Amino acid sequence: MQNRLVQRRPFMTGCLMLLLGENPSHGYEVTDRLKQWGFDLAGPGPVYRELRMLEEAGLVTSAWSAPQSGPVPRVYELTDEGRAALDQASDDLEGLRTLIDQFQARYRELAAAAPPPRPAPLVNQAPPADGQAPAGDGQAQAPAPAARRARRGRRSAT
Repeated sequence: MQNRLVQRRPFMTGCLMLLLGENPSHGYEVTDRLKQWGFDLAGPGPVYRELRMLEEAGLVTSAWSAPQSGPVPRVYELTDEGRAALDQASDDLEGLRTLIDQFQARYRELAAAAPPPRPAPLVNQAPPADGQAPAGDGQAQAPAPAARRARRGRRSAT
């Protein structure tokens, strides 16, 4: 599995519904088709969980297919409600396309620009021996914590 900053997983439901709209399929077949789109799936588990949730929501229906050899697979297909949800997913993705286009345009501008100057690193300096912070700009500086504690001790002794 690839380590990506921007994951494709949030788009899996819409892509899964599109694949089922194109061709009713069983979970393993849909998993293979999602992998061709670059989805990082270690196995069919996430696809079957999503199919189950879509079926519970009434967006997908399933039926046992005629056995050919081996275990009998369930074939999943979109319901009418699923097709309406797929229409909504398409509209939602169109809005994301605008966001992605804007992101890419701004990124290209940023990448073409010279990198901003980096601030000089701060140098750790030891405080002066008297406990006073150095006065660099002529402004009165607050005493260092050790100096304040020492003064408090002197006040209470008098």
